[in-house]
Amino acid sequence: MLNDVEPTPIPYWQSSGWDRSQPKEGIELYRGTYKVVLGEEQKEYGGYVLVQKSPSYSTGDISVEGQTEAKGFIEDPPEEVQNHPHGSWLGRVGEFNEKGKTKFILHFTKPPRDADTAIKFMERMLDESFHPQSKNP
Repeated sequence: MLNDVEPTPIPYWQSSGWDRSQPKEGIELYRGTYKVVLGEEQKEYGGYVLVQKSPSYSTGDISVEGQTEAKGFIEDPPEEVQNHPHGSWLGRVGEFNEKGKTKFILHFTKPPRDADTAIKFMERMLDESFHPQSKNP
């Protein structure tokens, strides 16, 4: 039919209950919890994703396309993550909040370009840490 309208897909960050803000031009900040299912229970780890967009520019005959990069942070990750093949990608960056939780950044070899990808990667890493048998070969 001509009147059929396909629904707009809801971004993963939004359907997972994360909040988005734009503290300044070119920066998006997503706050929420990374989730992992452990049997009947779900564990949650606080964190945020910072998405930075650098501007495009050109001078004379040189033109540079702007880049977008997402950085994922997690609060007090579980010890199980240390045994994950990418566990060494987590680096401590300091205190996260007034509760004394420690903040870690996930160093990607190729940074994601959006919050959804960063959140899904961190959640997959958590899941694989608690369920090593579920890792993809």
